[in-house]
Amino acid sequence: MSADRNPDETLTKCTVLLVTGTGGFTHAAPVLELGRLLASRGHTIHFATHKTQEKWILASPSYAFIPPSHIHPMGDPLTHQQEEAHYLALQSSDIRLDYKSYFAPKYTVDAFWTSDYTHLLRITKAVSPDVIVTDFFVEATRDMQKQFGTPVAMVWPQMPYGMVAAGHIPGIPGFQVDALTSERATVWQRIRAGLRPLRAVTTVVPYLRWVKKMRREAGVNYPLAGVTAGKPDYLALVNSFWGLETPKDCPPLLQAVGPILSEEWPGLDDGLRGFYEREKKRRVVYVCFGTHITLPTEQVVMFLGALGDLLEDRLVDGVVWTVGNKQRQQFQPLLNQWTGGVREPLCVANKTLCVANKTSA
Repeated sequence: MSADRNPDETLTKCTVLLVTGTGGFTHAAPVLELGRLLASRGHTIHFATHKTQEKWILASPSYAFIPPSHIHPMGDPLTHQQEEAHYLALQSSDIRLDYKSYFAPKYTVDAFWTSDYTHLLRITKAVSPDVIVTDFFVEATRDMQKQFGTPVAMVWPQMPYGMVAAGHIPGIPGFQVDALTSERATVWQRIRAGLRPLRAVTTVVPYLRWVKKMRREAGVNYPLAGVTAGKPDYLALVNSFWGLETPKDCPPLLQAVGPILSEEWPGLDDGLRGFYEREKKRRVVYVCFGTHITLPTEQVVMFLGALGDLLEDRLVDGVVWTVGNKQRQQFQPLLNQWTGGVREPLCVANKTLCVANKTSA
């Protein structure tokens, strides 16, 4: 290769199909960022997602690398009520107490397989992608790999559960409860982690039968390699990093590549800009538990009390707490009752609640 030649010029330009399903924009963001990187190298990008979610592309100039003609709707998404109930069930369940309730939300996500599979068959035949980059919720993309031989790169938010076991990780990877590693785990914690799969049999077996029945009804009579394979048969890109993830040896098809972050972001709106510029706040606490997390009122009160103490003692200058619409509705009544150093939000914009100490208000 010539030393003065751009290496990208020697690569074949490919057609890449990005796929996201349930999970909202939180799941789509890293997939879209990988698409942006591939588009910058000259590859053609297509995007398949559930209906109404194409607004993420059409409403944002930062995703102009995906033309409207390359957006392919797949099927109906979760309704707002279904999504809210799904994530509330996830928060409320405890694998240590009840496997059935802990596993129930997985049925909600996996029930989309039939619709996703039907639409992806159509889209894959029409687009003929050279590679599919997908969120891990869209299991039907693996069927496209099986049937069409199209390589799949699946984005996981953490190390895939049930895969790549390690001697220093007690139990099944991804299902650690009492201890992430055996380093400081008691003998009883290690035994309990090892026995946890046996306790889950009565829950997992009905689920596997349900999946098999669903696939057969769609005319798919072959199984996909499951967690018992021990490693993925596709490229697994983990949007995380060692340190947050417990280090372990991984096969070539499993790579930690996170955090995958956008290099572009919108500027501050007037409310947030005013919040920061008022008395030049330099010590700001940022709080975010995720788009889908709704804390119980008692936990919100606990956090507000601790943050109020920090503000009253002048240890910080302000707080920026990013929340969803439902969580935001809890704040005003609680702030009205608050006896700490914060009395009211300075602004509530873009799902962000900003508070500051009394002298800044």
